[in-house]
Amino acid sequence: YRPWYIIGVPILAIAVYALFVGNADGMDARYLFVWYFIFSIGSSIMTLAHGAWAATLATNYHQRSRVFGWMAAVGTIGSVSLLALPKLTQGQIQPGKAEDVVIIGWMILIALPILATLSAILSPEPKVSTIKRDKVVLKDYWDMIKTPTALALVVGDLLLTMGPGLTGPIYVFFFTDVKHFSVGDVTTLLIFYLGAPFVGAPLWARVARMIGKHRTLQLGTVLYVITQSTLMALPAGTFWFHAAGMFAVGLSNACFALMVRAMLADYSDELRLKQGLQRVSLLYSFVGVTLKVGSSFNVVISFAILSMVGYQAAEGAVNTPAAINGLAMTYLFAPIVFVALGGLCFFGYKLDEKRHAEIREELDRRDATAAEAEMLEPQPEG
Repeated sequence: YRPWYIIGVPILAIAVYALFVGNADGMDARYLFVWYFIFSIGSSIMTLAHGAWAATLATNYHQRSRVFGWMAAVGTIGSVSLLALPKLTQGQIQPGKAEDVVIIGWMILIALPILATLSAILSPEPKVSTIKRDKVVLKDYWDMIKTPTALALVVGDLLLTMGPGLTGPIYVFFFTDVKHFSVGDVTTLLIFYLGAPFVGAPLWARVARMIGKHRTLQLGTVLYVITQSTLMALPAGTFWFHAAGMFAVGLSNACFALMVRAMLADYSDELRLKQGLQRVSLLYSFVGVTLKVGSSFNVVISFAILSMVGYQAAEGAVNTPAAINGLAMTYLFAPIVFVALGGLCFFGYKLDEKRHAEIREELDRRDATAAEAEMLEPQPEG
C-alpha cells in the first residue's frame, strides 16, 4: 500500500495546483473537468491505499474501531481549521474570496508532501505470508459482494453517505430562509457540525467495544434521526441552540463511515479465510465508489425535491411561505429516510466480535504454518 499511497501524492498535488492556483488565462468548463478528474484520481488512490493500509495494521476487532476512530477524529482538524481561517487570521484569509483560494492551495501543496512522507516513513506495513496474488477479473468483484455481509456494508454505506449528504447542497438555503441566520453565522454553525467527529469518533469506538460495531452503527442511525428532528424544532435565530444541535447531528453522523470501514476490514479477514486471497484493497474500492456515487447524486436529488415543492434556489429569488416550508421538510425528511434505511441494512448482521475472533484464530494458525514451512524450505546455494 505504501507505493500506491506515495504515487497518489504528485498526482493530487498537480491537480491542486491547477485548480487552486490556476493559470493566467482563467478556467473554463473543460479545464475544470479535466483537472477535477485528475484530482479525483489522486485523492482516490491515496484514500484507498490509506484505508486498506490501516485495515492491515489493525487486525483485532476492537483495535480497528479505535484506529479508524482516531483517523476520523484527526481528519476533522483540516476541515475545521479551514472554516476557522477568517477567525484565526482576523479576516485576512477567507475561503470564500477568490484571491484567498490561491493561499489555501499553497497551504495544501506544502502540507501534503510533508505529512504523506511522515506517514510513509513512520507507518509499518506488515507482510502476510499466506497471501496469494492473482489477476483480478470482473467475477472477483461479484464473488466479494454477493454475500449478505458485503451487500449490507456496500448498500448500507451508500444510503448512509447519501442521507447526511442531501443536506449539503441546501444547507445555506435552509439556515438563511428557514432559520433566519446570516451567511456568516451559517458558516460558523458548520464548524460545530464538522468538528463533532473529533469528539464523536473516539467515543463511538468506545461504544463499539461495549455493544459491537453493527449495533453501534444502528444506534448512530437512531440518534441521527432524533437529533436531525430536534434541529428542526429549535426556534429560528437562536444561535447557540443551533450550534448545540449541529454538534449533536455531527456527533451521530460521525459513526457511519467509521463503523462501515472498520467492519469492512473484518470482512476482508473472512474473505481471506474463504478464498486465501487478500482483497482488502478491492473491498475498500467499493466504499470509494459509494462515496463518489452518493456525493454525485446528492445535488440532483436535493434540487429535484426543491423543484417539486416550488422552492427557487436562484440568487435574489423570492419564495412563498409554502415553498420555504417545503425546503424545511426536504432538509428534515430526505436525510432521515436514507439514514433509517441504511440502519435497517444491518439487521441480522452475522460478523460480530465472536465470529471475527474465530476467523482471526484460524488465519493466525494458517499464517504460522505457512511461515514455518517457508523457513524449512531448502535455500538455494550460492
